[in-house]
Amino acid sequence: MKNDNSNIYKSTIFRGISLNYLHLLLTGASLIVLTPIMLEYLGKSGYGLWSAFIGVIGYFGLLNFGFQTATAKYTAEYSALKNFDHLSKIISTILVLFIFISLIISLFTVGFSSYVVSLLNAPPDLVWQGKIAFILLGLAVAVRISGSVVGNVIYGHERVALLKGFGIIQIASNFTLTIIFLMTGLGLIGVGLAFLTSLIILTFLYVIHLNRANYIEKINPKLYSYTTLKEIAPYSLRSFILNLTSRILYQTDNIVIAIFKGPASVSSYAVAYNLMFNMTYLASVISETIFPRFSSLYALQDRNTLRSIFLETTKLSAGIGSIIALFLLLEGTHFLNLWVGESNTVDNVTLTMFALMSIIHTAFTPAGLMLQGIGENKGFTISESINAILNIILSIILIMNYGVWGVAAATLISHIITSTWVVPLLASKHIGLPITEYIAQGIAKPTLLILPTLLTRQLLNTILPMANIFAEIAVSFCTIAFIYVPLFYIFALTNQERIKYKEYVSTLIKK
Repeated sequence: MKNDNSNIYKSTIFRGISLNYLHLLLTGASLIVLTPIMLEYLGKSGYGLWSAFIGVIGYFGLLNFGFQTATAKYTAEYSALKNFDHLSKIISTILVLFIFISLIISLFTVGFSSYVVSLLNAPPDLVWQGKIAFILLGLAVAVRISGSVVGNVIYGHERVALLKGFGIIQIASNFTLTIIFLMTGLGLIGVGLAFLTSLIILTFLYVIHLNRANYIEKINPKLYSYTTLKEIAPYSLRSFILNLTSRILYQTDNIVIAIFKGPASVSSYAVAYNLMFNMTYLASVISETIFPRFSSLYALQDRNTLRSIFLETTKLSAGIGSIIALFLLLEGTHFLNLWVGESNTVDNVTLTMFALMSIIHTAFTPAGLMLQGIGENKGFTISESINAILNIILSIILIMNYGVWGVAAATLISHIITSTWVVPLLASKHIGLPITEYIAQGIAKPTLLILPTLLTRQLLNTILPMANIFAEIAVSFCTIAFIYVPLFYIFALTNQERIKYKEYVSTLIKK
């Protein structure tokens, strides 16, 4: 812990996490405000169709074939090793490849739009709008893929604060344009057009920064090298498979529901799922910010600092995931009823599944990203591939027998059978961290503190019956704040960590 690199709140990492949280806050605020507006203007079928489109179009984004992740990894690694000539070849080669892929996506989306609208059972009055909206989404993915090369160069240099600042502008643009286009009657087309325009703005900001920055590596299509492409292909292919499995695990539910139950059945599930998944970013932003540091520390063979950062990140992520789970278990139904109405609220069984998934997703995300960052992602790729296949099979079986909640159960079961135990073993092995220390310190302590918090809330509910929903939500928030958070501070953190976080709070107040 003596190395400054071990303090995740110093220098660029501190600023990166701060801006990342601001980005996340605005993303969540945008979601909360836009969801009821979209439901009002698009209707349940229109909103459900849009959610299904997002699930489908996500697979088009996979056509970066893992080279997007490779850009950030190799930028961090070769910058640390001062090998800028080779880094220039890698980035330039990926840029040429991505421009070609973007052109293919744009053409394919136009031809594929009619089939997608038919497959997702779009109502007759939404067929034409659906086709145009899907084409606009495809163009947006093409823009995002091409622009991601520059974005990941910025990311690899640990300029996360700057990257998220640009992202905030994109969120604001999308939010504003979506409302304007919906109010002018453009419907699904307006939502797609807003998304495309905001990504064009984001890419433009990336390019301006690149032209003004003093990065030593150069991006020039003339530096394209087939040999370089073959060199980075194995890592990129594994990253591609991981991205594919991630889409299957986290973005396919809406598609399965739309196919078997129709678009209208997607809306309530999508609203609750989007809430849960966006909340998990409260934890994921920490690992995401530190990803380049994982790569540079491993390249420099600084294993002690790497272990310290990894364990600390895991513990914080598991703690945040536990808070999310507590919120969903205690007040998820009440919050959704107030937010989108009872007709758009999922059942308690589905919410419980989401709560458990939030713990698994947040607690083990650092391990997955660390394995990606150090280039040891082969075993992780195999595990996630089995996880994804199981998820698809179980989703189809369970939705036909038990309805919509069966899709959520399929995701949970497939995780428990595979990645929940495989990923910790792999992560511990590759950085020399005892698995018992990883589980006890990083996972068990934060998650077990959920139990006394739930018991306290149940006791309060017994002795102090609440007069209304707002009072219940307020008491639950106070229980989490005054029971779970202090317990986490006392029992989960070490003395060194407590001192460090005090310094962080002091710095935050001064700023």
